[in-house]
Amino acid sequence: MKLSLQLRGEKSSSLVLFFLHNFFISIGTILIYVCATVLLLQNNPDLSLPLAYFLAAIGCMITGKIYEYYEHHLALKKLIKNLMLCIVGLVLLLSVGLYVLPPIAIAVGLMVGYRAVYLLSNLEFWGLSALVFDVRQSKRIFGIIGSGDLPAKAIGALLAVLIHSAYSLYILLWIACVAFLLAYLVQVLTF
Repeated sequence: MKLSLQLRGEKSSSLVLFFLHNFFISIGTILIYVCATVLLLQNNPDLSLPLAYFLAAIGCMITGKIYEYYEHHLALKKLIKNLMLCIVGLVLLLSVGLYVLPPIAIAVGLMVGYRAVYLLSNLEFWGLSALVFDVRQSKRIFGIIGSGDLPAKAIGALLAVLIHSAYSLYILLWIACVAFLLAYLVQVLTF
């Protein structure tokens, strides 16, 4: 099936790379969300849920300010590359925290981390889109390059039903880390 997007050959391969990039980012973020939600519901949810969402809101504001600072001090291409590496580092930090922190602390930390990763990965994805496509192309292909998150969210929803043990959470966080590393690899291929 031929898409009538009127894109050159290199731009159509960029569509596939963007779909994969969005898929890997979405897999990583949904796995972190599943881990955070499972831990929050297992560990005193009447206290941990409001605390987690409150701290996540504050964390998003702080993350946004940090991003804003670097957005004005770095070239967009360098910012986008470094942002993906920061996301991988944050997921690694959350994974290690699962081993060493008390359950309620890591449950809240995972939700705060999830919100920060979600914000940063969206900024990274659409910043990358701005580097590769012009505004007119972006309007036409918005639905295509953004559709990689649908299969990932379906997988995450299925996992949320199936995951019940704390040991599985370790595996999910390490898979999330691998997914973000694959997203970084696809980003490099896109550039």
